[in-house]
Amino acid sequence: MKKTILIIICLILLVVNVFANTNTVQTTLKANVLPSIELISPIEGKIYQTNDILVDFNIRTNQKIKDVRLIDNNMLRPLCSKCNNYSKILNFPDGQHMSIIKVYFENGDFIEKNITFFVDSSSDIYIVDNQGILKKATSKEILDYLFNFEFNITRKTDFILDDSCSIRAKGGSAVINNKDFGSNNKLNFYVVSSIKQGQVELTAQKNREFVSYKFKLIEIIENTDNLLKIKIQETKTKDMAILELDKIHNKTSIKGNNISFESMNVFFIDGCNLQKRSYYMLDKGYKITRNIETIRRILNDNPILIKKYGNLRNVLSDYWRILYYFI
Repeated sequence: MKKTILIIICLILLVVNVFANTNTVQTTLKANVLPSIELISPIEGKIYQTNDILVDFNIRTNQKIKDVRLIDNNMLRPLCSKCNNYSKILNFPDGQHMSIIKVYFENGDFIEKNITFFVDSSSDIYIVDNQGILKKATSKEILDYLFNFEFNITRKTDFILDDSCSIRAKGGSAVINNKDFGSNNKLNFYVVSSIKQGQVELTAQKNREFVSYKFKLIEIIENTDNLLKIKIQETKTKDMAILELDKIHNKTSIKGNNISFESMNVFFIDGCNLQKRSYYMLDKGYKITRNIETIRRILNDNPILIKKYGNLRNVLSDYWRILYYFI
């Protein structure tokens, strides 16, 4: 009997000792946890299409937190005090952001997390049309992509033509169908928002004989600081010609199979420059069919589409089938 009691007492002491050691280990581990910041958003290196960005993070520590601050491009933003987590949408202006989330503790220590991201909520959206021409996308074209094509949207910085380009010129010398028409010539050339809307009007007169041409723009061949060179097509005969603008000497010419207008004097020019700018590019893939919920998710994930084409909000409406035809 005494032996049995002794065994029981030993077992009890053993169990108590195990629990005591476990608590000691847990206490030691708890005390040795290194403070850290678990950053959920913003995402490192991401390009955001909106200025309103979720700042979301958790702080792992056993120390008492005094306050948390955000330093964005050297500008201080207090976030919270005595908090172990934070989740709030903040406004960030367009451009590059080099941010630091800094956590200060009661004992004077601090930890920090660095994050770099980019915001572009204003660039236009471009596509390449069926003729291979880079142009600003319309609402109808965006809808076509959303409903019928796989596509990627990427931000690019490249040289593209001004949204508007206008040239007026006169004089020079003209030869039409091997006949000299002299210098009573006029040219009017303009592009509004895309090359497909561009048009060239050209007239020549010698004595009582008068000829006029209208051309549509086909392709920008070259556009530098010195020269603008465009392929154009006569709307009636479909004959091709080349329009050249000498930006240094303010001279323009048009040469085709049966016409030649040389050294016309440019007396008005607006735009027509090739500028390096940022834009979003929609790269079309293979043909598919999307359901409305998938399209709504794409619009929510790409707020630049709604910002640039406000009428696309109709697709988010329960009446989208009716409203679709009015976009």
